[in-house]
Amino acid sequence: MIKEKTALSRCILVVLWIAATAALSKEGAKLGQFRVPEYDDRGVKKSELIGESAMVVDGIVEITNFQLDFYEKDGSNVQMRVTAPQCRYNQASSIARSDGSVRIEGDKILVTGEEFAWDGEKELFKIFRNSRVVLKGAGAQVEASREAKDQGE
Repeated sequence: MIKEKTALSRCILVVLWIAATAALSKEGAKLGQFRVPEYDDRGVKKSELIGESAMVVDGIVEITNFQLDFYEKDGSNVQMRVTAPQCRYNQASSIARSDGSVRIEGDKILVTGEEFAWDGEKELFKIFRNSRVVLKGAGAQVEASREAKDQGE
């Protein structure tokens, strides 16, 4: 579970990097299909952000068909994948959010839900509706789900 939290934190750092890069471009500029790999100091691929498009509108970076892959320590295989049809990053508040679905999948964990937010300052990821967590391993599967009643939870 610690691995997944660390990988998720790295995921958000890549999103923030894209947001910072987009901030340098002109308002309304659109980036077509893109891949942004991240490598460690040894040149091993750690993660790769993939998107169909990204555009800055009123200080918000809008990413379409967001996918973020996190690789094993040796860079050979995808360890975890985060996907969402769209994601918006507010540069002023350091918050990434989406009203749509999100899926976070690793070897031993699957997290799905709708309407999510990432607070970059607090390093806090929330799924507000229809959250579901499935832990897999040792021949057993544990499943939990929760409908958040208050988005402030």
